Amino acid sequence: ASPSESESDRMAKLMIMSLCTGNSWRSQTAEGWARALYGELIEQYSAGFETHGMNPRAVHVRAEPGRCCPCP
Repeated sequence: ASPSESESDRMAKLMIMSLCTGNSWRSQTAEGWARALYGELIEQYSAGFETHGMNPRAVHVRAEPGRCCPCP
């Protein structure tokens, strides 16, 4: 939350947690899309049960113009 946001502004936002096993593609993709589509209306987070690091294929797909969502 930014310093200019009041407590009531933060409380009014829907909080969303995207979860997958490794937090290397699915949950980060969901977070990126949610932020791109509803950024001002939500607080979006992604997480995983294990640390897998970024999937190299996912990084490649995200880099293609118009192909996917922004990275969180």
